[in-house]
Amino acid sequence: MQISTGWKPQMKFAASEAQVAALVQECMVTLEPDEWSKLPASCQSRFPATREEIMSCAVDLARAELTYGGDPRVKDLLFRMASAFREASGQCRQLYIEGRLRDQRRAAKPPRDLMP
Repeated sequence: MQISTGWKPQMKFAASEAQVAALVQECMVTLEPDEWSKLPASCQSRFPATREEIMSCAVDLARAELTYGGDPRVKDLLFRMASAFREASGQCRQLYIEGRLRDQRRAAKPPRDLMP
C-alpha cells in the first residue's frame, strides 16, 4: 500500500483550487483497486474536484481512520489518505481566505478613473 508523496511539497505552492484538486487526484491514482475499495464510500465515487468535495473527503477519511478497527494495513492507508486530504483541505482554506481578502481590498479601493 503505497501513496505517492511527490505532490506534498507542491501543495503549499498550489495557487488555485484546481491545482489542489489535481494534486489530490495525483495522490489518489496511486491507489490499487483493492485499496480504493477500502476508502469510505463517499470518497470512492469520484475524484474530488472542488474545495467542498476535498474538505468533505478529508472529514470522511479522518472519521473512517479514527473508527476503523480492522486490518492494520488498511488503518495505515486511511491514516495516510486522511493526512493527505487534511493538507489539501488546509491549502483550499488558505486559498479561500486569500481570495476573500483580495476581494475585500478591491472593493475598498475607488476606481482609478474616479480618483483626483
